[in-house]
Amino acid sequence: MKKLPPRPEPATFIEDYDDGDPYSCMAAGFAEVGMQKTFTKRVKACMGKPDLDLHKLCLENRKAVKFALYELWLEADDPAVRSWTAEEMAKLGDKSLLDYDRE
Repeated sequence: MKKLPPRPEPATFIEDYDDGDPYSCMAAGFAEVGMQKTFTKRVKACMGKPDLDLHKLCLENRKAVKFALYELWLEADDPAVRSWTAEEMAKLGDKSLLDYDRE
């Protein structure tokens, strides 16, 4: 079995989790996961739309876009989604998903 391409580092939406209170730290961690999931939905909503939509998200948080594309690619059941995410990742300078799918 082929080794999967490396997963990009996740983006950080909340800079500092630790204010000394363990409950606020857990709440911030939970909020971070929710923000990542929401951003991934925003990236997926760009599929089939002009490249400008995804470009706007890249200007907002390029690292989060790359992480979201990888997650969508990894979880995709639909070949169209998998192809789109790999192509968009290649446009962002990482051809590993395209190369993996071609092998």
